[in-house]
Amino acid sequence: MDLRVSAAYRGGVLFFLWALTLVWTAVVVFSAATHRAQPLQAPPALAAAAAVFLLALAGWTTLGDEFWHLERDVIEHRVGISPWMSVRRFSAGELQIVMGFTGLNPTSVPYYRLYAVCGDGNHFLIERGEGELESLETFIAAHTGWRIRERG
Repeated sequence: MDLRVSAAYRGGVLFFLWALTLVWTAVVVFSAATHRAQPLQAPPALAAAAAVFLLALAGWTTLGDEFWHLERDVIEHRVGISPWMSVRRFSAGELQIVMGFTGLNPTSVPYYRLYAVCGDGNHFLIERGEGELESLETFIAAHTGWRIRERG
């Protein structure tokens, strides 16, 4: 079973990244064409390399895929573009939701994270709202056979 991460969660980041990429590239090209100082006083090669890096990062983020592969006793988190996909594999584990707070003061907001607890430690899987994580935890446990630990 594969669970895909919705592209809606990446929308704001993608917009910002493409806007930054386009603005930076336009400034670098304009500066080179008019023989003006490069952005941030960077050498032309460094400014151009930053533009290429931003373009590659924006493309990777746009075309890249993120999904979870579930099978009996295994969870795999896959991120990237098919030929260059990064895979983190967890087996023989348990699931645990951990609640934390954004700060130490009384106005701190709680957040919830799902972890895979395996022999080699706790591995962060995903952060969402409490209700979403409880549903996801139950779903994953049903498909992997992993036990659900008490909240920590």
